[in-house]
Formats: sequence, structure tokens, C-alpha cells
Amino acid sequence: MRFQNAFFYASIGLAICPDGVFSFSGPTSTSSLTIKSHAHGDATALRASATGVDASIQEAPIPEPSASAASGKKSEPKRASTSEVKSKQKWRKSKPNEDNKFLVKRSKQILQMSTKKKVNLNTIHWLLDAWAKSSHPAAADYSLSLLEEGTKLHKVMPTQKTFAKVIRVLGVAGKGGDECEKFVKETMEEKYGLTSNVYTYTAILEAYTAEGTEEAVSKAEELLKMMENHETIKPNAHSYNVLICAYSNIQEAEKAEKCIVQMEEMYAKGLIDDAPSIFNYNSAISAWANSVDEGNALRAEALLKKMQDNSKGADPDVVSYNAVIDAHAKNGDGEKAEMWLRTMMESSHNSDGNPL
Repeated sequence: MRFQNAFFYASIGLAICPDGVFSFSGPTSTSSLTIKSHAHGDATALRASATGVDASIQEAPIPEPSASAASGKKSEPKRASTSEVKSKQKWRKSKPNEDNKFLVKRSKQILQMSTKKKVNLNTIHWLLDAWAKSSHPAAADYSLSLLEEGTKLHKVMPTQKTFAKVIRVLGVAGKGGDECEKFVKETMEEKYGLTSNVYTYTAILEAYTAEGTEEAVSKAEELLKMMENHETIKPNAHSYNVLICAYSNIQEAEKAEKCIVQMEEMYAKGLIDDAPSIFNYNSAISAWANSVDEGNALRAEALLKKMQDNSKGADPDVVSYNAVIDAHAKNGDGEKAEMWLRTMMESSHNSDGNPL
């Protein structure tokens, strides 16, 4: 099994032993794992050796100088040190405006017809996606300009997908679900003659849940019910996941899990096309893992066990196991955390034979 991260090991170690040292015997007598976590977080070391565990997680010996290096021939570029990588990451975080400057420049070129490159609908979509991630104060204004003026100048016709992307920008910019619904009705439907589809409605769901209030989440619930009862527009797995994550953010893990049950029932009756996906299950498990309700870890565990039933069509992955491990670790139950860690290691391959 390939482990991309080690933070879940550290959380278990701290939960089991106050000094931050954790060890256990694996499936075979030759398996062992040791974790050491320093209290101030200034260093964390992970050593693992086990029969059947990918050698890529073990410490590799330093190779001897090659013959080409000894002869003065050009060798492979030196890999950046950890400090150099962290320095670059710090620079990128401290320079968030660099990407925004390029985004503004590119958008102005399109709006002012000053670019020599061919502009099509994909170009507009790429810029809208970028604006949604930019956190720029003028993101909403630029997106609306690209929709209204950019498409007209370059003779491209916006689609429902275009509007869904604009709505996503408006939601991130804090416009709210009510304003986005009004925008869809007045601009997309009445002005452009386009009908709403699952993508535009899901984007409105995201706008409501981005508000972060119980009232807005209630409006998102109503919109999802309307989609479920619509003759032609049915919510997909992403639509439900938006609401599941919203429930998690307001400490409503019980409602998050009910979304999974509702999806299963509606899918079984043929009322929706998507069965609960691994992302839906993982979001609901995380909702319980982050909940302050009593018995939260056991509820997260129950959902993971449901995933282990292959008939549900969503096999657990590292994210699934890690959420359950984290839930038990936060509750100080190191024994349960270790048990699920062991289970994850034993389940090193899913049903398709691919590593977790």
C-alpha cells in the first residue's frame, strides 16, 4: 500500500501514548511500525518496515557516486531539499496576486479584443473557472462581463454550462443563493432563452450553502427537493454532496447521513441516476468524524462498514479509513484507532486490484 501522508499515524500515536510513540505488530510476525511525534511539531519521523508493504515508504540508502559523475559527465539535476520546497511554497502563498494579475490581464485582452489568439467558449470557461478560485474582489464583475460582452465580441453562444460556471463565481463572491436564482431566471432563461439543468441548479445549491447559515441550508434543502420532484431534472451525486458538506459545516451529521439513505432509496426505485458515490460516503463519514455529538466515531465507523459491502458500489479508500481513525483518535480511543489502521493495511488493494 502506498501512503501519501503520515498525519493519521501521528494522530493515533498521540492518542495511544502521551509521549507520542506508537508501535504495533502487523499481520505477520515480521511487521512493525514506529511513529515518533515531537510535542512542538518541529520534527516528525516515520519509520516503517513490513512484509508486503511498498518499499517506497522505507528509507532508501544514499547511492554511491556513479561512474559518470566521477568522470565529470553531466549528472541528473539535484532534487530540491525540503527547506527549498517549503521556501517555494511559502513564496507562492505570499504572492497570491501574481496569478490574479495574469487573470485580469487575460480577461481584459478578451474584453478589449486585444488578443491575437483565437477565443472560443472553452477559453471563456477556463477563465470563469479561474475566477471562481481567485478570491479576487472583482471576480463577479469580470465573470459577468465575460458572459455578456466576451461571448458577444467573439461570437460564441453561452450554454447552461457557461451559466453554471458564472453562478459558481457569484456564489464564491458571496452573492448568495437568492441572487443567483434571480440571475438564472432573468438572464439565463428570459434573456438567453436557456432552460435550467442539473448543473445550474447544483451551482445555485453551492451558492446557498456557501452562505454558511441554517436558513440558507434550509433553502438549499427545498431546492434539492424540487429537483427530486422535477420531471426532467434530477439531482446527481454532486448535488447531494453539496448538501452533505453543508450539513457537516453546521454540525448536522445526522442529516448528512440521511442524505446517503435517501440517495440509496431513490436510486433503488429508479428515481435518480446516481447511487451514492465514494465521495458521498466520505463526506458523510467526515461529518461524523468532525461532529461533537456523542458516539460520533461509532457512527462514522458504521458508514465505513456499509462501504465495505461491495454491493453498495463504493469501496472505502484511504480517505474513508483515515476519517474513522481520526474520529477514534480524537476521542482518545487508541485501541479502535489501531484496529482500523490495521484493517486499512490489510486491505491494501481494493476489489479492482489497485492499491489504496
